[in-house]
Amino acid sequence: MDAKILVVVKDSIFKDALREKLDKRGFSVIAVSERSAAVEAVAGNEIDIVLLDIRNQGKEAMQTMTEMKQANPTAEVIMLASDFDISWSMEGMRQGAADDITVPFEIDKLIFKIHEIYRRKKSRISFRKLRSFLGVIENAMVAATFAQAGEFETAKEIHGRTEDDKSGSSGKRD
Repeated sequence: MDAKILVVVKDSIFKDALREKLDKRGFSVIAVSERSAAVEAVAGNEIDIVLLDIRNQGKEAMQTMTEMKQANPTAEVIMLASDFDISWSMEGMRQGAADDITVPFEIDKLIFKIHEIYRRKKSRISFRKLRSFLGVIENAMVAATFAQAGEFETAKEIHGRTEDDKSGSSGKRD
């Protein structure tokens, strides 16, 4: 499955052309022109990658990126910049953008960036899942050790934390 992409570009001709090229490459694409629509789209959909046009928008584009990252922290942002937006591009990277690309660009270069960022995102998610699973196993082994030593209350408490980890609660008991 390919990445789900949100294109945020005010210029409707550029936005539609980009959406069409990405559609032809098999991506699932949502394209919007307005900041509020972008934040709403990223919050209401499982967006993997946002293509955010920062050309001539500077501070407004950074605010849009901040709001989108708050709405969906796992969405990766690729900034579409001009040669004149280098300082805003650097600021975007400091604020968590995954990459940037200078407009005009070759579509194959953008596709490469999208695939690379999507692959890294999936690897991070897999690693987090593995780390969480290993934590559950570790807690179960520690609980078993305490139970074997006759410390049943401690074992229950540790096992309870393991169960809480699986259900997503904080691990605190009343």
